[in-house]
Amino acid sequence: AAKAAAPPPAPEPLPPVLPAMLRSADLRELCTTPLRTLRLLAHHGMLQPLGRRCPKGCAPRKHMRLPASAHYSDGYYLQCSRCTHKENPRHGSLFADFRTPLLPLLQVLLLFDFQTTVTTAAAQTGVSEKVVTRLYKLIRQRMQAWLAEHPIVYGPEEFVEIDELYLKPEKE
Repeated sequence: AAKAAAPPPAPEPLPPVLPAMLRSADLRELCTTPLRTLRLLAHHGMLQPLGRRCPKGCAPRKHMRLPASAHYSDGYYLQCSRCTHKENPRHGSLFADFRTPLLPLLQVLLLFDFQTTVTTAAAQTGVSEKVVTRLYKLIRQRMQAWLAEHPIVYGPEEFVEIDELYLKPEKE
């Protein structure tokens, strides 16, 4: 007797835009100050750790400090206690190229997760449509890169529906 072919493994789910805890919580309660917002994002892996070591390697056992400064959009920066190297806490994150405060950007991410349009997201958060568009595009690019690295394999009998809303011709 022939054995039935094993079903193909379930496709790996797409990573959510926000950690589950942040999607279910009221961001205004969690992010009452810029410092709490920075710590929350670092805790959930959306920013690099705030107590990281200097990238120049000058003080391998010492961690960078987090002094306050009005010159940075979140009110803080990281500084090495040995060589005084300064770095924005957003460095290396999704938010690195944005000057908008983190709380409204988090709200935009939450609205993206709910498939809200750019216009509606801008109106609800007070963030300009240009910034919302840039953030949405960046998220889509990162999701596309993730999908390229983790392709979803479907069985020969499975039906796949594609939402053409997100399909655009490539610019030449």
